[in-house]
Amino acid sequence: MQALSDTFLAALRTLGANRLRSVLTLFGIIIGIVAVVAMSAVMAGMRDGMIKGLEQLGTGVFQVQKWPVGFGPRNQAKFERRKNFKLSDVFLLQQHCQTCQRVGGEAWEFGQSVTAGGKTRHNL
Repeated sequence: MQALSDTFLAALRTLGANRLRSVLTLFGIIIGIVAVVAMSAVMAGMRDGMIKGLEQLGTGVFQVQKWPVGFGPRNQAKFERRKNFKLSDVFLLQQHCQTCQRVGGEAWEFGQSVTAGGKTRHNL
């Protein structure tokens, strides 16, 4: 027990002798802990947001697109040779996919006209 109290008193004397270094070390520890907790909270929030977004789609949703999902090296010319989807392709999927509840299309070319529900919007 005596050794523990001697060690504790020696630690306090060292902290008192080097106050600036002790305060800066304490700030470094606090900043590190706050950074780790903040990053954990941000990652958890992003994960929850992504899960909620995917849950809204439902379990029977799939996506067909010209370009692959994700990043990284790929054969760009191969994907550029693929035909662009047209509204007629969306209608074709809608007619022939018996198990699809809904079929939707997405346009990534700007300056196009889009017609839906009897209304036409230009330069979208």
